[in-house]
Amino acid sequence: VILEAAFRAHERGEYELSVPVFLAQADGVCYELINASIFRKQKNQPRTAAYVERMASDAFRHALLFPLSQTMPISQSEHERDSSFNELNRHQVLHGEVVDYGTEVNSLKTISLLNYVAQVLHFGHDTKD
Repeated sequence: VILEAAFRAHERGEYELSVPVFLAQADGVCYELINASIFRKQKNQPRTAAYVERMASDAFRHALLFPLSQTMPISQSEHERDSSFNELNRHQVLHGEVVDYGTEVNSLKTISLLNYVAQVLHFGHDTKD
């Protein structure tokens, strides 16, 4: 139901609504599948990095998951962003630090992120021993 509403908002061009929902859902899917937030860090590393490292013996799966082992602009903390930062960032969106995120491109980026997380983590989740 939540995703249906977010996609309807996207189709209507209401990106200020769709972007935060897709961000939250991507985090929720990640947490549900691997018990780690896609946007949180531990010891300056994404919490998802530990999961990626556990997949190192499977080169294909590790390659698919590699982006989850890296700090991405969407998850950079306040201390990692400089004054020229102008990327889509989850913290800035959800905490009201920016108000100009409501674009079709940003909505498509969040849809892509949600799809990526769901696909690569579901693949890894389904094929666990």
